[in-house]
Amino acid sequence: MKKMVTETFKSDIETGLTDQQVEEYKKNYGPNLLTPRKGKSPLVRFFTPFSPAACLYFVSRWDCDFVFRGVCRF
Repeated sequence: MKKMVTETFKSDIETGLTDQQVEEYKKNYGPNLLTPRKGKSPLVRFFTPFSPAACLYFVSRWDCDFVFRGVCRF
């Protein structure tokens, strides 16, 4: 595995990449950064402590209320 990596990047196992190689790789591939994961939505964070049955209850009550208000035009 080490041999494959050093051959792929034309590097030495003891000294690593030269400064010139580092700049070339940065130019070609961009900086060596990880993109952060997205956080949970506020809705998911709100419903996380509740059981699935409680979540279904809240959603069904909201849905019924939404339909009722739409039909009765409150």
